[in-house]
Order: sequence, then C-alpha cells, then structure tokens
Amino acid sequence: MEGISFITDKLGNKKQIVVDLDMHARLLKKLFRKLDLTMDIYDEPSPRNLFVNDGGGLEAVKVSQKQIEEVRAQKKEEIAKEEEQEIHTTKFKQPMSVLTAMSLQEQEKTLKIEAILDKAHTFMGTPYQFGGDSPAGMDCSGFTFVTFKAADIELPRVSRQQALVGNKIEPEELKPGDLVFFGTGIPNRVNHVGIVAKTDDPQDIKFIHASSSQGVTVSSLNRGYWSGVFIKAKRVV
Repeated sequence: MEGISFITDKLGNKKQIVVDLDMHARLLKKLFRKLDLTMDIYDEPSPRNLFVNDGGGLEAVKVSQKQIEEVRAQKKEEIAKEEEQEIHTTKFKQPMSVLTAMSLQEQEKTLKIEAILDKAHTFMGTPYQFGGDSPAGMDCSGFTFVTFKAADIELPRVSRQQALVGNKIEPEELKPGDLVFFGTGIPNRVNHVGIVAKTDDPQDIKFIHASSSQGVTVSSLNRGYWSGVFIKAKRVV
C-alpha cells in the first residue's frame, strides 16, 4: 500500500514523500528500537514525529507533554476552522434523514446502530475499488454510504462531505456506529472514513472501513498507522 507522508528537514520545512506504508512501519519500528525511544503521542512512530538529519537519515523527535498538548490544541482549532470553511463554501446542510436519526429515542437509535453494524460486517473482505459502492468493490465513503443507507440514513457520497454531518464528539466519547475520519495526505484534510465497531477496550478501539490495501477490514484506532492520521469523529445516530 502506498501513501503520502510528511517529514521535516533541519530548517523545519515539510517535505512530502510517497512511501510503502507496510515497509515504512517496519522500518520505523526498527529505528525506534535502535534509538530506544518511545513516543508520547502515538503507540507507534509517525512520519510527523521525524526529521532529516545531516546524513540524510530519519531521526526521532523527542516530544514533551507540553508540546503534545499544544499540538493537540492547535490541531483541534485547525480542524474546526476547516469544517467551518467547508460548510460556508459548499453551503452544506444536514440531510433530513440525518436530522431524523439524531432526534430518535435511545432505543430507536440502538436499533439503527445494530442495523448499520450488521450491514457493515456483511461487506468484510470486499475488495477496494475507487468510486465503488457495491459488493464487487467499494471505496471508504462508498462503504459508509451503503452501510448507513441500510438504516435509512442518507449520507453524502464523499468522505469530506460525510465529515460535516452529525455532531462532533471527542475520542473518549466514541461508541459503535460513530464515524471516524482520517487525513492520509494533507494534514487535517479528510480523505478517509470508517465506522466504529467495538469500544470494549478504550485503549484499542476498533473501526471497520474500506482500506485501499486490504478492502473492507477492521483496524485499530489507537495503534499503528491510523492513530497517527486520525482527525475527528462524528455521531449521526
């Protein structure tokens, strides 16, 4: 699987690189073991926590708790501005079916969530296909679009627009059925979406999504690659 990552040179300039993410993850693990470092932000190192040294190699950046909080606060503000601008630019309005779902009684919401997750799991193993939304192949937003439609909820078709629906929630508030959004290209720019599947272990929340490398699969929100590119979560039901 290839993806876009960002590294920073000695002068603080961001450089965009294309990487094989599986190989990238293995190399980073070796690097961190060699340097005997642990990261405070992510369970595994992220390209955004590395810089290029004098020899042209990658080195880990030690991050303090204060820096973590500052980065999180800045990121939160940037994401809020991005969403506000997107709503203003597109004159986005919440779909009527979303407004209806958000106003349901808890018991009715539970039934909707069950329908969403039941439908989501029927697609397990479906191959990835850009622009697809059928059992023959689907992309991330096609997967969520079809899955929510099974519960009579009409989401926009693309992930960037899906990120505007519902109510924003904090990661610690996540429950099954919530939408989680990621930016695997430009930082804080949504281009991937999944559905929370399990929250039994708050340290290892699982979400189901259509991955470009594995098709429809279940991944961890707290560990590995996806923890480093998570942007925000929304609740529709």
